[in-house]
Formats: sequence, structure tokens, C-alpha cells
Amino acid sequence: MRQKHIYGNVTPMSEIDVKLKCPSDAHALPEQDGNYSAGDYIFPTDEMSWISSRVKCQELGGDLVIINSQEEHKFLVGAMNTFINSLHWIGLRNVENQGRWLWVDETLLMQNLSWWKDIGVDHESEREDCVGYYDGQWVDMPCSTSERRICEITCTH
Repeated sequence: MRQKHIYGNVTPMSEIDVKLKCPSDAHALPEQDGNYSAGDYIFPTDEMSWISSRVKCQELGGDLVIINSQEEHKFLVGAMNTFINSLHWIGLRNVENQGRWLWVDETLLMQNLSWWKDIGVDHESEREDCVGYYDGQWVDMPCSTSERRICEITCTH
């Protein structure tokens, strides 16, 4: 059963802490290794492709973030203020260049919950099949680009 998100402050943390079990006070995770966490979100500071980013998030017991509410979007905008001029991969991609934007859990993107940077621009360009989060907006880019990521971990208490 999926736990409800805990919206809290962003604090540094280690990926190792999350592999074991999220603490009951998930918004106050320990400082270590230059990674950042807020509730069940982790913001690793190393950069890699979308595919490698997804694998790293899965190794932590989660996946790239799925943004499925206005509240979650607002929280992430606030959390991203920590990372000035940084783009982070999210769990959205264009499947088989068909213009079908799917989240990593295979659900279709709902248009009322999208925050594209350039509204009216064709987001179905060839080779720009993965989505990054920058300054509260989404940017479609080549999946091979090296960027940071937002991992979403389901906490078990």
C-alpha cells in the first residue's frame, strides 16, 4: 500500500539511509554525502542519463518521481529552490516517439497536471523523449543527457 507523502523541509542525506527503512520522522533525515531528502524524495547531486538515473532510484527501493497533484508540484518547486540552475530528471517519458507521455508506473500524463516550460511548443520532437524538472517547469530533452534526478521512495514505517 502506498504511503501518503510527507511534505517537509529539505535536508542533506545519504542514499544508504533510505535503502534500509525510512524513519518515522521522514522529514528530518540525517545529514551526509551531499544528497538531499524531503519526506520520501531524494535529490542526489551526481549527474547521469535518464535511464541510469531510474536504475539508481530503483536501487534505493523507489523510482524517478511521479508528480500527480498540484500540492506535490508546489512542494517540489519549494524543495528545488535549494538547487539553483539545476535540472533534475523526473519519471516521465515519451514512449516510442508516439507522443504518448507515460510515467514510470505506466500511467498516462494527465494534461491538467502538466507544467511544460514552453506551452504551445511541440513536445514530441525526435530524440527528446525524457523530461527534466527545472525552475518549476518541465523540459523535454534527450534521455542521454547527464542531469541530476528526483527519486521518490515509498516509506514503510
